[in-house]
Amino acid sequence: MFQGRYSHRVGISAPVYPVVVLEYLTIKVLEQAENIARDNKKSKIIPGHVLLAKRSDEELGKLFVGVTFAQSGVPPNINPKLLSTKTVEKANKEPKSPSKATKTPKKA
Repeated sequence: MFQGRYSHRVGISAPVYPVVVLEYLTIKVLEQAENIARDNKKSKIIPGHVLLAKRSDEELGKLFVGVTFAQSGVPPNINPKLLSTKTVEKANKEPKSPSKATKTPKKA
């Protein structure tokens, strides 16, 4: 800290505060990644879990804006505009006539 010329005098306990902040952030990231790994039934935390932890927590997302995690892959997300409209229309489409909606099978 003294080499950065931040001040003329640096106390002995000055580096303690940044260490505590880094420890807190590390614990928070690893805790979120552990929960995601456990949800995916994995025993090891991989970089993809850290990426999902960053995306799932609002505060971590603000902190890690513009950060790229190596070997983390692509987060699972499908833009609704990319989904075909035919499947959405079929799900929302109602039958045209009431007789077709309540059709009973023919008896043999």
